[in-house]
Amino acid sequence: MPTMLGFFVLGILWIAVYYIAGQHVPYMQDWHNWNLLIGFSGIIVAVVLSTRWH
Repeated sequence: MPTMLGFFVLGILWIAVYYIAGQHVPYMQDWHNWNLLIGFSGIIVAVVLSTRWH
C-alpha cells in the first residue's frame, strides 16, 4: 500500500512541478515532454500495484 501511494504521489508531483516550474529546473527543461512519460509511468505503476493489493 505505501509503495502504491508513493508512486502515485510522485507521478502527480512530477507532472505538477514540470508544468509549474519546469522551465526553472535545469534537468526538466532539457527533457521536455519526457517528463510527462516519467510522471504517467509512476501513475501507471501505482494502478498496477493497486490491482495486486489485497
